[in-house]
Amino acid sequence: MTTIRTVRIRANHTLGWAAVVALLIWLALAGPASAQECIEWEEQRVVDADGRVGWETVCVRYDHGGGNGSDGPGGTWLPTEGAYAVLLTTVDDERCWRVIWIDMPGYERPPDAWTWGEAYDAGQGMWGDSYPVCPGGEEPDPTGAVRALWASTSLLPDTELYVAPGWALAGQPAFLEIRGDRTMETTESLPAPFGVSATLTASATYTIHWGDGEETAAVQTAGGPWPDGDLRHVYTDAEGLEITVVAEWSGEWRIGAGPARPLPALQVEHSLPIEVREWRAVRVAPDV
Repeated sequence: MTTIRTVRIRANHTLGWAAVVALLIWLALAGPASAQECIEWEEQRVVDADGRVGWETVCVRYDHGGGNGSDGPGGTWLPTEGAYAVLLTTVDDERCWRVIWIDMPGYERPPDAWTWGEAYDAGQGMWGDSYPVCPGGEEPDPTGAVRALWASTSLLPDTELYVAPGWALAGQPAFLEIRGDRTMETTESLPAPFGVSATLTASATYTIHWGDGEETAAVQTAGGPWPDGDLRHVYTDAEGLEITVVAEWSGEWRIGAGPARPLPALQVEHSLPIEVREWRAVRVAPDV
């Protein structure tokens, strides 16, 4: 048997996915890299010379007894957030290819990153019948489509901030109301080629920046009006300022009765300009 070589690829910003996949093909067909048999593989995070972040499957433990080697579980790929890629790998000692979703939070997704359909077509075009699609690899992974829908914030409930009667009074508590649902559940149809619906459930935790340098964190209530509202703040100076509420949404999604998968945390800011007024006593001379 041959060994799929594992190497580190130095990429530049002009290197396209087709070039990466072509290089993976060469690596997979290039023949054995060592006479030692790898008995433990590990995925390690790597950063290339251009700052691109990826994952690399490397051998961390060898059988030094010699032998002809064995197929490793994968090659090397250059992932980006929200991208689909085609990977030539092995399952039960048989080479096959599959489309994978690469989740790299914090790395900007390039505009030319593949959709699932484009990645699948690329695999069919380049490998065709040379290697079969890996077991379970025929069905698209909808993770990317769900993440894109979630990141658009279009599914989140409308939120409005209000302090009655529209302004605050220095020295007296101002009562903040966060009007809108703090929890949500929605079922959305995913675009082609998925043909399924995903159910998303999430809830929000608030951080309130009162505008005068003070903040209230880890809030899980919507407040309310005077006199029972539990989100209240006392301003000391008369001035114009802005209250900012940062809602951090977190939750999970699932397809039908399938397993729940986490949604990445999503932060949305809401603001309310507010005037802090001041009552002043005025001495008036008595009528004579």
